[in-house]
Amino acid sequence: GIVQQLDILLLSRYSDSYQISNYGVAIRYFSMLVLLIGSIKSVLLPFVSKGNRADHRAFLVEWIKKTSWLFLLLPFYPLLKNLYLLINGQDYYYSFQILFVLSITFILGIIFSPCTNILITTKRHLQLAVLSIFSILICFTGNFYILNYTSYGALGVSIVTLISNLTINGSAY
Repeated sequence: GIVQQLDILLLSRYSDSYQISNYGVAIRYFSMLVLLIGSIKSVLLPFVSKGNRADHRAFLVEWIKKTSWLFLLLPFYPLLKNLYLLINGQDYYYSFQILFVLSITFILGIIFSPCTNILITTKRHLQLAVLSIFSILICFTGNFYILNYTSYGALGVSIVTLISNLTINGSAY
């Protein structure tokens, strides 16, 4: 969405081709994962559109319990490094680190995916709009700061992506 495009826009304005290309490779894989989150949200929509606030809270608690195990996969991530480098080449070693941060963003996206659905089905559009605007502001100011005042580069941008995504999804909880 807007956050991913804003990341790339700011990277292309305030960074070098090495940072841009490594972020581009990582974001390509992340974009494929984001499609899965969209599918999960579509499947969950009928479940969260029913019931009252207490039902929604119970559903969210149960969903978070059932999906939190995904964090147990993170320690196995380094095992994929050789395959990743075989596919993408040694020039993109840095993008593997970026993808790790984006993988955490993906896991949090799955865990909190029903939250925004509940805001939509309970017609709390203003709350969703405020969270979205806040998320975009975090993305813009965070990335501007990271790219102009630190040496974190594309890795820092991926961390800001994690924070801005967590802002909209986690805050909806």
